Amino acid sequence: MDKIMVRLEFIAIIKPFYPHNEGPVRPAKPAIGMLKLDSLQICYALSDPLTKELMHDSPAVQ
Repeated sequence: MDKIMVRLEFIAIIKPFYPHNEGPVRPAKPAIGMLKLDSLQICYALSDPLTKELMHDSPAVQ
């Protein structure tokens, strides 16, 4: 990543567009957790299925 942003600043930017837990739907993952997963996916060139597997199986990522 060429430019590093503080996570909390980035969360404040995406928070209005991030899904909220409204209605009878599956609960959304916390925005900070998804930001961490997306960062890992970009930094380590992980595929979407591998990232999803990490999200569910690895306690270190959760």
